[in-house]
Amino acid sequence: MKPDRRTEKTRAAIFMAFIELLQKKRYSTITVQEIIDLANVGRTTFYAHFPTKDDLLFACVDHILHSMNHFLNDSFLQTEEVFAHVRANSRLIKGLMSGETSDFLFVRFKAFWEDRVEEYLLANNFDEKNVPIEIMAHHIASSFFELTKWWINNDMPYTDEQMEGYCRALIAPCLILSKQEQPNGS
Repeated sequence: MKPDRRTEKTRAAIFMAFIELLQKKRYSTITVQEIIDLANVGRTTFYAHFPTKDDLLFACVDHILHSMNHFLNDSFLQTEEVFAHVRANSRLIKGLMSGETSDFLFVRFKAFWEDRVEEYLLANNFDEKNVPIEIMAHHIASSFFELTKWWINNDMPYTDEQMEGYCRALIAPCLILSKQEQPNGS
């Protein structure tokens, strides 16, 4: 069932207010009252959509991750669109990455990316002789997240295309390693 437009509009207003506040203040100092004032919604309306401020945070992060899903195709190494999406949403992501919400974002983003990497590795017959698939997925997801975090924290000095190239250069050797025979005795 498709949600009605009023519900979508209300949630969007709450998201935008929250995002705007995150860009100005630490998460822990933002109050529900500030969110509803900025979103121009009532307290009851806010709580009908989000039982707590934490639920709003979770929904906001899930929204970002869901929006990234359509960028992921059969090759997780095609990351230029992901970097473009991150650039376009950099203010929101910086707000989420600052302060106490950064650990939450890291855990959710990495878990999301690990799942996508593992799906890719399984679909491409990843050979686990050298490294178990869950370790490889964890390593690649962590590398990608840390690279993205570095890029954001350094004011995105490289283009989306350059970042895709750097990401590919860093991750591709891991995939090559998985296809090579390990030397005897190792």
